Amino acid sequence: LNISLSERFLFYLDQQYAETQQRLILVFGMTLALQALLLVLYGAIARTFADAKSSASKLAANLAKQDKMFSIIGHELRTPASALKMQIDELVTQGSREPRLKELSHTAEHLLDVLDDMRVGSSTSISDEFKVEAEFSVYQLCEEVVHSLYFLASRYKVNLHFNASNYANISSYGRKKQIRQIVINLVKNAILHSEGSRVELRLQTEEQTDKTSFSVQVLDNGAGIKDSLKASLFEAFERGESKSSGTGLGLYVSRQLAKEMEGGDLTLRDNPTGGSIFELRFTLYNFDPELEEDSTAVSLIQGKRILFVEDTPTLLMLGHAILARSGAEVIDASHGKDALARFEDGDYDLVITDIMMPEMDGYELTRQLRERGFAKPILGVTGATVGSEADRLLDSGADSVLPKPLTLENLNAALRAIYDSGKSE
Repeated sequence: LNISLSERFLFYLDQQYAETQQRLILVFGMTLALQALLLVLYGAIARTFADAKSSASKLAANLAKQDKMFSIIGHELRTPASALKMQIDELVTQGSREPRLKELSHTAEHLLDVLDDMRVGSSTSISDEFKVEAEFSVYQLCEEVVHSLYFLASRYKVNLHFNASNYANISSYGRKKQIRQIVINLVKNAILHSEGSRVELRLQTEEQTDKTSFSVQVLDNGAGIKDSLKASLFEAFERGESKSSGTGLGLYVSRQLAKEMEGGDLTLRDNPTGGSIFELRFTLYNFDPELEEDSTAVSLIQGKRILFVEDTPTLLMLGHAILARSGAEVIDASHGKDALARFEDGDYDLVITDIMMPEMDGYELTRQLRERGFAKPILGVTGATVGSEADRLLDSGADSVLPKPLTLENLNAALRAIYDSGKSE
């Protein structure tokens, strides 16, 4: 009670100082703990980043190996299939009437279509090859699809039928390969994924003045598709509830292909009797032989001097025949070094080269031709259509890459696109 006011004040200050010192010590301790925690987190993040970087490098290496493997597989499969198809076509061109040639041609074409499925399944992009236009019968195309998938349907115990009761026998002009790929995808999907016992391919037409509208429907009696899955079914990598294997790209790519055609679309609805109905709609111009004769009277390679590079003797011989028959002067080379030697011998209007070759591949040949000032078209023709070989050749300086077998239709379409774009003269 006798403590003075000043003593009380000093006591209060001492007490506050002690409490402040304790708080500072506590804050300092918490700071040290936080620093330690941050160091631990930093170490964990650094290790995670290093692990992720290592995993990414391993993934990139694995993808590169996978891409190379696909390229080799595609090349090794497509090259003999292309040789077979070109030999059959050459026999037909020479007037052979062997009745089995048509069946052999369909078999070879089906094998090439399987390889096209692999290419479409490995990429979401659409090849210019699908955009080549030609004269064909939609009725015959559907018949060929059913015929080519008959054994697949039998294996899965599915009855496959073709119905064209409402169909006018019309010769059309358009993207045959594009339509064929869609129809094959739809029928195969129904066989593999519908879980039904019956698949019907139905063709209907509606004639106009100079065009025909087509409806190609694939009906199954399977389990059907839930409403909750229908909206996303046409998205990339969506497989619904299918129990069979697949990439989930078939319907996505098919709808893209469909929408590129006049009046084109691909839709899905329930089958009233159970199952699903996929409907492809498109419109094609009716084929006019007189107009076609005028438009193809002069090939784009007629009168051209072409350096043709191919290491497979059969394909070299058959490709030379196709080019020469169309009015071109053709100089052959069996690999890149041979081509460079022949390039020095004269002026060329066009170079057509394989990619995978001994001595010097198509990449190096293309780079060296561009370095030497060759500014005219360079086209690649390759069996390695599944990997990234085509993109690599384009990066090397080529104007376009075509899949084997070499055909005049694909060649003219590629050259027309190059000339229209103003890339070359």
